[in-house]
Amino acid sequence: MRKLLLSVILSAALLLLVAGPSSAIKFKRTGTAGFTFLELPATARQAAVGDAYSALGSINDASSIFTNPAMLGYVTGPSISVTYATHLVETNHQAIAFAYGLGSAGSIGLSVLRFDAGDLIGTVTDNTLQAGYREVGNFNFGSIAIGPSYSLRMTDRFSFGVTIRYAREGASNVQGVTRGSEFSADNFLAEVGTLYYTGFGSLRFATNVQSIGFDTEYISDPFQSPVVYRIGAAYDFFDTPDSPVKLTTLLEAIHPTDADEKMMAGGELWVMNMVALRAGYKFNMDEEGFTGGVGLKFDMGGGRPIGLDFAYVDYGRFDPVTRFSLNVGF
Repeated sequence: MRKLLLSVILSAALLLLVAGPSSAIKFKRTGTAGFTFLELPATARQAAVGDAYSALGSINDASSIFTNPAMLGYVTGPSISVTYATHLVETNHQAIAFAYGLGSAGSIGLSVLRFDAGDLIGTVTDNTLQAGYREVGNFNFGSIAIGPSYSLRMTDRFSFGVTIRYAREGASNVQGVTRGSEFSADNFLAEVGTLYYTGFGSLRFATNVQSIGFDTEYISDPFQSPVVYRIGAAYDFFDTPDSPVKLTTLLEAIHPTDADEKMMAGGELWVMNMVALRAGYKFNMDEEGFTGGVGLKFDMGGGRPIGLDFAYVDYGRFDPVTRFSLNVGF
């Protein structure tokens, strides 16, 4: 079993090292995929640690569905997670998830991701005007993904998880065109994750392949899914029962099919298991760089935890992006 798990991890690392450079030589991959809202971090905790989240560890709440579906296996009871983010140029991003532990049978969950670009001004070509176009009213653009998740802790060190999502994005209320008022594309996409504790202290490795799917067609033009290959590692310092603090360090490499390879690094410091300070940095990004955030965790009584998280992401010449998350256990 140990050899099998090691083979999985090494295979994923080899895929990142070999597939990435060879693909980058062939052509520029930017803008070659749709459903790119699925590449955004879904929770404030993910964003605050610089997107280096795949190996964060056992997360006993519904946000684990977005972090790595393999972590859903650590959920022991019902919980819900809600996130709202103000994104670039007055767009917004929301995520909600519900999870429930089934004991030795694993854990199940349901999640929804939504991206809203708001109202946009529609135009059509008009050569009779000096501008060459005329406005025909506003239209809406948005995206949504919804689907179930399942995870199982196969041993005390290894867990596996999968999420299947129905994704749809497009424009609605389009005016001044003959094709109708709806322009959309949809598809079914899968996400598969693993989490392995090595037994060397708290050292753990994670693999995560996101948005696996066939090509999708928009009107008559096909586009690929935004597949992202992730491999991450994490280690906890001061992780003893009598320690007032715990520091988690994170390192992650990603290989997106529609962009260059990237590295992320992050850290999370818990004080008295009540207050968390988080920071991260993204390498080889066009605009993003430093990230940071805080978290609070309380017990509402009867073993019902509640957590509040905030994240700040620097976007260079653009306005910063902020995220707020609420996690509640029942």
